[in-house]
Formats: sequence, C-alpha cells, structure tokens
Amino acid sequence: MNTFHVPLSAMRLLLSLFLVALLAGCDASAPASNALAVRFLVDGQANVTYQAADDVSTARADGRWETRLTAGPDDVLSLDAVSTDGQPVTTTIEIDGRVVATHQGLRARSDSRPSERSQNEVEVKGAIEALSADRVRVQGRVFRIDASTRFLGRDNEPISFETFAVGTVVEAEGHLQSDGTVRAKKLKLEDLDDDAGDEHEVEVEGTIDAVSPTSITVSGTVFATTAATRWLDDDNLPISRDAFAPGLRAEAEGWVRDGVLTAEKVKLDED
Repeated sequence: MNTFHVPLSAMRLLLSLFLVALLAGCDASAPASNALAVRFLVDGQANVTYQAADDVSTARADGRWETRLTAGPDDVLSLDAVSTDGQPVTTTIEIDGRVVATHQGLRARSDSRPSERSQNEVEVKGAIEALSADRVRVQGRVFRIDASTRFLGRDNEPISFETFAVGTVVEAEGHLQSDGTVRAKKLKLEDLDDDAGDEHEVEVEGTIDAVSPTSITVSGTVFATTAATRWLDDDNLPISRDAFAPGLRAEAEGWVRDGVLTAEKVKLDED
C-alpha cells in the first residue's frame, strides 16, 4: 500500500495561509472602533441639507427632524437649515451623545471639524439666556468665563464683558470640561441671522428693581408689560400684578420683537 506524505514545510505554509484568511475575514466584519455616532437635529419648519465627508443629503423638517449616521474621525460634518415659515430654526450636531455645535436663525448652519473635535470644542450661537460674573448660558449650554476668555464685537474688535447682557445675541466658543460646562474661549457679538431680524426669547431670574404700570425691571433687564402678560405666584397660580414689588425675587420670560422686550409671564420666586 502506497502512502502519500505531505512535506512538513508545505503543511506549515497551508496553515499560515488559512490563518491569514481567517483574520482578514474577522477584520473586514468588525466595525471601526473609532467611528463616530452622529445625530443631526433640526427644530422648526425648514429645508435641510446635511453632509458627512463627501456624502450630501437633503430633507424637510416639519417641526422636529433628526437623523443618525456613522462617520469617520476625519470627516467634516455639516447641517444647514433654511426656515420655510419665517420663524427661526435651530440646528444641532451631536457626536456620541454630546452636543458639539448648535445655531439658531432663519438660516442656521452648524459644523463640526476634526481639529475642533480633537479638543472637545463647542460652538453655540443664540441669545444669552442667563449671565453672571463668571458664567454665561447660551442655548442651554453654560460657558465659564475666566481670564483667558476673549470678548469681541461684530467686527472682531476687542470689547468689555460689560457689553453683554441677557438677550444679547452672541457666538460662544470653548472647550468642554468634565463637569459638562464649557470653558469659554471666545464670546462674540452676533446678529441672530442675516435675515432673521432681532426676534428672540429672553428669560431673567433675580431681584425686582422697579415696577411701573407698563414695565417691570428684573436684575437690570427691563421688560415691557401688556394686558397679555401673565402674573403668577410661586405655584404658577394667577395673581395680581400689585403683588410684585422692588426687592422681591421673580422670574420674567418674554420675547424681543422689533427691538422691544415684552414680558409674556412674570412669576414670583420665593425659593
């Protein structure tokens, strides 16, 4: 009986080729560990264009729209929304559950670039919602002010921090910190949008400075009041405007329209 012998060197070669093919198959099927989980979000009525790397798509937002996709760490991300009903819209880009850019206007464009993401950079445009000596809140994001923060006018000229107030439209940039706040790198005066006018929401909480038949001043911010202004107690129950007096704490909310800040509601804050 004849016996066929396979040389040992040949067996080793076949085994090596088999292992190489097996590993290559595993690598091909495994997802990239550094891929980015991206969420594009638009609030408002708008025509939407979004881009990841060279892939450009369009959509229509009808109140609220979002899409999710996977992008590479070197991909430029862009989200552009143009209002279709004459009201400001908001665009937001999230990466791995974290907001990296958000803007508001009749045309709102948010971008995220690799160089910014490597530094956890955050960029937000909108009206200042709250302001203190060392913090500014814009679009719900708290920016911490320190000695390194630059304050710029619309033409990038240096200005003082005192120029900014609740309701001022700004572009805020900085680096995300471990506690969720952003260390502000730059605070720049902006228009809400080239075509958006000056309509935006303002909310102020603090001590009542003055009350008149046509206005109320809270923490230095003057709100015009009308017959439509709602006056509420600490439990959100309607009360007389006569209950509001200088020295009490209150929360005032309203809108700037045609340059006038008008209160929609004023609420006593007894905490």
